[in-house]
Amino acid sequence: MYNREQIIQFYTAEIRFKVEDISISFDVYHNLPNTKGLSIDDAVENWVNRTKKYTAKSLCKYINDKSLCNYINDKNTEFKCFTESEFKKLIEKAIE
Repeated sequence: MYNREQIIQFYTAEIRFKVEDISISFDVYHNLPNTKGLSIDDAVENWVNRTKKYTAKSLCKYINDKSLCNYINDKNTEFKCFTESEFKKLIEKAIE
């Protein structure tokens, strides 16, 4: 579970792209660093090249299933991605 201090460390990412002339857009919440190879932009680019299901839930599953911590040799860091509805539930639980 996340506390208030941890939730503040999440960022909103506005995901916008086109696939075969179809515009796709959604928002996700994440705590990925702005480091080449680990950023949300890089994650989205890799995910788009590997999926056929272009949804916020699919992107978050892709990010959450990756062991990104192995890439930076830090077992104490946990990178996560949440859909808008999942993040709202986290906030509600943190406020309780």
